[in-house]
Amino acid sequence: MALQREMEATGVPWLHWEEPATQELLDASGILTRGDCLLVMLGPRGTGKTQAAVEMSLKLDLHLKENDRPIGHMYAPLGELLNKEKASWDDKMIESPLKKAKMIGLLVLDEIQESTASDWERQQLTLLIDDRYRNMKRTILIGNLNPKGLDEFLSKSVASRLKETGTIIEMTGKKYR
Repeated sequence: MALQREMEATGVPWLHWEEPATQELLDASGILTRGDCLLVMLGPRGTGKTQAAVEMSLKLDLHLKENDRPIGHMYAPLGELLNKEKASWDDKMIESPLKKAKMIGLLVLDEIQESTASDWERQQLTLLIDDRYRNMKRTILIGNLNPKGLDEFLSKSVASRLKETGTIIEMTGKKYR
């Protein structure tokens, strides 16, 4: 019933997630609306993680627009963002994607497990999350990992930020594709 009220209030086309993900997503959406945070959505491919992040972004846009405080948001697979950053080094006409990612109000980084093969990539993710944390920006990380895999993946700095301002949502239920 809470999900139905949420959908009616925002106009957002929520998928129907199974419990406990439904309540966790509503709680996370509230955390995102209130301010700076780091949310992590984990689970196998096709469980609706990206869709949920998009819907939370839309809900946040509606909420902030109603309060005359619009913010921008940016969605990117982490590997793509880092590859574009490397391309900007040689082409001065390309604005640094990492610079933009630091400034945007809400950053959604998808497929985080597909990246960080190098120390540089790992360092850039840590620096990006730390910068967003210091500037009280909202961030959502999405990955096809389990909590143990996330612990191995994240730097200690990012893991600390997550414990302080964030939450992990495991989406392991129904597959939508």
